[in-house]
Amino acid sequence: MGGWFPPVEREAAWVSFRRHNDCRKMEPRLPDGVVGPNPDTLSPEKLEQLRDFKIQTRIANEKYLRSHKEVELLISGFFRELFLRRPDNILEFAADYFTDPRLPNKIHMQLIKEKKAA
Repeated sequence: MGGWFPPVEREAAWVSFRRHNDCRKMEPRLPDGVVGPNPDTLSPEKLEQLRDFKIQTRIANEKYLRSHKEVELLISGFFRELFLRRPDNILEFAADYFTDPRLPNKIHMQLIKEKKAA
């Protein structure tokens, strides 16, 4: 299994993650040993507000993306070139791709081409 860490460091990171997210930390014990409510747990009302916020955010993001076709063209073009070229240094490739002075014109031409096709 690959990853960003060598196996020993990956295991140490996983142990640290498990320790940090230990379930017992989520159930604080009262002085008499009884498990009490977790002060970090959201109330049902707050959970509902969070759920509504997430839904509204997704809707707003979807509307934005639908009204800005250039975002889809930028991302799909980047992935197309990435998979065609398969560069070793992806960060450098991305920097070069998105700072190419010809990119705005390419996107503009693609938008015109799609409008004519529609």
